[in-house]
Amino acid sequence: MRVLVTASSKHGATGGIAEEIGRVIGERGLDVRVLPIEDVTEVAGFDAFIVGSAVYAGRWMGEARRFDGD
Repeated sequence: MRVLVTASSKHGATGGIAEEIGRVIGERGLDVRVLPIEDVTEVAGFDAFIVGSAVYAGRWMGEARRFDGD
């Protein structure tokens, strides 16, 4: 199974969490790609994806709210 892990991160902490998630699921035999959300150009070819975001004033960052994989 090929999995995309992506996150919107203002200061890098959320990106670090995405990296750790990718590492852990990769250790379990999945083919994982971890990318900053702004670098994702498409989701074709992935069987699953995990999307995360830093939260400010109770809301996800704009890039994550707008993410649609295209």
